Amino acid sequence: MLFRSLKDQGEIVAMTGDGVNDAPALLKADIGVALGSGTDVAKGVADIVLLDNNFSVIVKAIEEGRVIFDNIRKVVLYLLSGSFSEVILILSTLLLVVFFDRFTDLPLPLTAAQILWINIITDGLPAFALTLEPKDKGVMIEPPRDPDAPVLSGEMKFLIALISGITGSMVLLVFLFFNSYTSLQMTRTVVFASLAINSLIYVFSVRSLKRSIFKGNLFNNHWLIAAVLGGLFIQLSAQYFPPLVKLLHLSYLGIFEWSI
Repeated sequence: MLFRSLKDQGEIVAMTGDGVNDAPALLKADIGVALGSGTDVAKGVADIVLLDNNFSVIVKAIEEGRVIFDNIRKVVLYLLSGSFSEVILILSTLLLVVFFDRFTDLPLPLTAAQILWINIITDGLPAFALTLEPKDKGVMIEPPRDPDAPVLSGEMKFLIALISGITGSMVLLVFLFFNSYTSLQMTRTVVFASLAINSLIYVFSVRSLKRSIFKGNLFNNHWLIAAVLGGLFIQLSAQYFPPLVKLLHLSYLGIFEWSI
């Protein structure tokens, strides 16, 4: 039968049916779709039940599934890029201490509390807002995705390496610059602010994995705009609200530090 032939060719097969005789095919299909008016047997083995018998719902479900998967990828790209920026920063600092005598007394650029604040508090709102990203144009024109393909594509791995490499290197230079002439607390405060503000900015560049930031509408995700503003408010609270300043061991930043 056609069903088995398609399966043998490695195709992803969806099967619709409503009767008892359709149950075996619905069970063996990758996606079994039963009609709401069908038998209990058919609905029991199906993956999806069309309650109103409307086949256009299948198309909407595919579209929604593609949008959700794309948004999951964006969140993963965003969070991993930020996390690896911190890994590169700290690892580079440790390598300088080990291999260069002039950096023997070099301290760690961030405390554990500061790292947790950036990853959970500052980055939390933008990461959540990315899950509400509107669908990309042409999402239904794309060919089907290989079900065995990993969430992290080669392009995403390259972007993670690029973003984290540039960010980690630049913040390392900022850390070495400030550490050479000012206090450790002020140095860590500048590094802390640099990483946090950076993540609030580059979130806009991961909104689409298919087109440049300059070819889309930057402001059509109102949730993301609100999340970035909220993250900025939270970050500034950490920098200037006395209890948080004391908790995170920060210093007050002036115009010079912010300009850097």
